[in-house]
Amino acid sequence: MSYYTLAEGCPYARPDTSVHVRNGSGGGLLLMQDTQLIETLAHFSRERIPERSRTVHAKAAGAYGVFECTHDCTDITSASFLNTVGKKTDVLLRVSTVGPESGSADTSRDVHGWAMKLYTDQGNLDSVFNNTVRTHPMYISVDFSLTTEQPTFFIRDPIKFPSMNRPHKRHPRTHRPDENMDGSFKYIKAHIKTQQGVKNFTRQEATRIAGKNPDYLLQDLFDAIEAGHRSQGCRELQIEHLRHDQGLAAQGLPAPTDRQIDHQPEPPQPANYFTDIEQAAFSPSNMVPGWASSADPGENHNDQQTVLQARLFAYPDAARYRLGTNYQMLPTNAAHVPVYCPFQRDGFMNFGTNYGDDPNYVGSSLKPTNFQRQFNTTTITEHEKWVGEVVSFTSQITAVDFEQATGLWHVLGREPGHQDRYIENVSASVQKVVSPDLRAKVYAFAKYARTCSPRTHLRADQTGVMNKKPSSGKSTTLNSLTDASSKVGNFPFTTIDPQRAIGYLQIECACQRFKVSDKCKPNYGGCTDGRRSVPIELLDVAGLVPGAHEGKGLGNKFLDDLRHADALIHVVDVSGTTDAEGKETRGYDPSQDIVWLRSEIVRWVQGNLMEKWGSIKRRHAALKASPVDTLQGQFSGYGSTSQTVARCLDRLNLKEPLEEWSNETIEKVVNAFVDEKFPTVFALNKIDHPDADKNISKIARMQDPQSIVLCSAISEVFLRRLAKQSYIKYVEGSEFVDTREDLIEMGDPDGGGLKEMDEKLKSRVENLKDMVLYRFGSTGVVQCLSRAAEVLGLVPIFPVRNIHTFASGTGSNAVFRDCVLVKKNSTVGDVARKVMGDVPIAYVEGAGGVRVSEDEVVAVGKHDVLSFRVGR
Repeated sequence: MSYYTLAEGCPYARPDTSVHVRNGSGGGLLLMQDTQLIETLAHFSRERIPERSRTVHAKAAGAYGVFECTHDCTDITSASFLNTVGKKTDVLLRVSTVGPESGSADTSRDVHGWAMKLYTDQGNLDSVFNNTVRTHPMYISVDFSLTTEQPTFFIRDPIKFPSMNRPHKRHPRTHRPDENMDGSFKYIKAHIKTQQGVKNFTRQEATRIAGKNPDYLLQDLFDAIEAGHRSQGCRELQIEHLRHDQGLAAQGLPAPTDRQIDHQPEPPQPANYFTDIEQAAFSPSNMVPGWASSADPGENHNDQQTVLQARLFAYPDAARYRLGTNYQMLPTNAAHVPVYCPFQRDGFMNFGTNYGDDPNYVGSSLKPTNFQRQFNTTTITEHEKWVGEVVSFTSQITAVDFEQATGLWHVLGREPGHQDRYIENVSASVQKVVSPDLRAKVYAFAKYARTCSPRTHLRADQTGVMNKKPSSGKSTTLNSLTDASSKVGNFPFTTIDPQRAIGYLQIECACQRFKVSDKCKPNYGGCTDGRRSVPIELLDVAGLVPGAHEGKGLGNKFLDDLRHADALIHVVDVSGTTDAEGKETRGYDPSQDIVWLRSEIVRWVQGNLMEKWGSIKRRHAALKASPVDTLQGQFSGYGSTSQTVARCLDRLNLKEPLEEWSNETIEKVVNAFVDEKFPTVFALNKIDHPDADKNISKIARMQDPQSIVLCSAISEVFLRRLAKQSYIKYVEGSEFVDTREDLIEMGDPDGGGLKEMDEKLKSRVENLKDMVLYRFGSTGVVQCLSRAAEVLGLVPIFPVRNIHTFASGTGSNAVFRDCVLVKKNSTVGDVARKVMGDVPIAYVEGAGGVRVSEDEVVAVGKHDVLSFRVGR
């Protein structure tokens, strides 16, 4: 087994600690003696080769401009560029994406960097900001203490700074993006707001433009400046007075004051992108008199200052590697005032005078150095009085960490549609994360938004993949389950790209049990007379043909999409009118489809395993690992968990050690894994065809009857279309269809407001009733999702805020707003972690206000209505 060490081999107990001097109120200062931290930061700055040298902020646009002071700020700082109204300072601005690399699309959904270099008469002042807050679109919120507005920064522990960025990079093996990285003081936070209006892209628009012109925004800025357009922004300050014994709470600074200190018209065009923008280097360590890094030992603020301290080192260190030792001499980085720094000289690319024969050491009496004594340029303020001990420290997550994020979520709710767009965007990213543990830990949205979490998890967690050969009715089935419009055709490979859509699982809502159906208003889906529709994501994948595991047809594409599934719905054309490759025929045996499709999945997994079985065995023996750990390392890419692998091996009860497994044993293991990881429902489609009966009988003898659903997808699509056009009254999944005449006969003289059908349409409806609804009890389409939920053992849970009224918030009488689906045998604690993430739970209440143990198992009607009380 390998143990964590530094690069020199020195073992360390954990990789997420840093050495601090800590005081009684909870803050800390970093120490240079922390080898792990310094080595980690220095290596991070150098881990990209020069051709791709920027580890972050690689794609950017930039421009020159002018900073004009509009208010005298001598009461809050001695910085000279803010001491005179009307004083102008040249500025360089660089706006970038953070994670994507140099060739990426401008419209990628990502945090944006906003770096500003002011060439003041006291030297250069750099500010490096991030923009993630969208309370007002394109509202840039930055902090002169150089912790950014997220509303809180991504991390608190400085040693996690490289790890925070690495997950956005390419996977080390596949090389593809991977979702599975004077003594007084005042705190100042600045907000930069555009004065030219705001326009935003939807996710779909951004994707379309990214394919059409990945440099869209860069071109837009360039063309605007060339055309003579000048945009302006203003900077507003938040000011907080604190004594040295006060901390800064996590709630942060007060709301922005009216202290607007400048407006910044955009500048002339950079003459050369590489010279002016690509070579620009920004660092929060570049400060002028009257400016200092924030000193915040506040107990509740939890050490964002230590992250700032790490950045004070990391940014210029990265510039020294990327641009060279003398990067400050480059024109775009050079100060606009005289520079005399004889103690930093020589080195690569020194193209100045190198200070001639002036002494290069401190304290020379031959040519004494002159100093401007009137300036207090120390970064130590009255606030920094430290008495403490040196400790190895890692921060802990508490409920207070999510208070600002909760506030932001409520702000997003002020304008209709913003929260829904946020959930859609986030869900699209979460869907790519295969590991369920990673989803639960990283995407714990309920920490800040009780109503957000179930919606996000439901859109991301329960995924059913619909698969089959081309032309089996798979896309039609998807259309009948959802509002999607998958392309339908009777030719091979109709479905080229996966079609994602939301279907609705029909369950009995808790509102009926507690007799509050009239107040039930779900945040998502719907509830009618106690019958609730819970959203489940469906993925219609590329059609399969025999030989798919070898890349035939679209097999490789399908098999890769398969990884995201919790269950499979195998759509089988029981009419026998299409062969294995989706071509028209007569008398084909569709039971063969079930056999060869499963075989393709097994051979795909087994082929991937056998390709590296030799090295797997050697590593297994060297590490003395358990079979579960070794196989999980190979199966994790399919979305497996250690529990899944353990159940597979328990089922087989293997006696021989893994390194002695035969090919036959490996095949048994793979088959057991496929059964466990990809439970399958067989949707026998086109049941109204004359040849369907004999094929259904044969398949029923081969498969577990509980895994089979008889359906007619085209009938469901037809009925829903007529209902939407007000020709019939139809409840999805029902065996009943009411026409205008039916309702008039039942005593409604207006016929329910339905339209009159012509004789041809009436005949089609009557035939459908006879051939499908009356014979089989329904079209079977809705039952496909219900059967998939049964196979997965999904249990609906109703989290509420008030266990007595079943409300989910204040100011509303609506009940049971949320519903989440969990696997069978889940405990109350499992539900708490799914809904609340890592937020500490004081206790859990069930129906009637009775406290429930986290070890209790949930089931329908048992501990399925829960209220979580936050605290320790």
